[in-house]
Amino acid sequence: MRRMSYLRGERSRAISNSLPGIRTLSGWTGILRKTHTTMNGKAAIAIELPGSNILLQTWSDAVSDAGAGTLIEQKSELYGRLRGIAIGAPVSFDGEFLEDKDDWVKEGSKTVREGMITPKFIVRFKDVKSLSK
Repeated sequence: MRRMSYLRGERSRAISNSLPGIRTLSGWTGILRKTHTTMNGKAAIAIELPGSNILLQTWSDAVSDAGAGTLIEQKSELYGRLRGIAIGAPVSFDGEFLEDKDDWVKEGSKTVREGMITPKFIVRFKDVKSLSK
């Protein structure tokens, strides 16, 4: 377990070095892997980074999202655009990582092990566009 904690710290430093002082995403690309509507009618999504097992996603429910504002409002343009994008479609997206003191950007897995093997970084998406013709 100490090894995982050490590696998590190393990953945190690598992320903060790769994105020094920046938590915004602009023009990133990936594959839309999940979409669903929450009990309160908001959209939750997950986008996989190309060639990886890394997901950038919203929280998946209102309780987890409390105060974070990652779920996508039903009345927004983004919500409407997401309805037209198929699961598995390539997308471009803009957004913002949530800040976290341990991982520099918020990682939402249930265990440290899961977070290291298949990380799920939490993002407040500003835009998602299909790259499919």
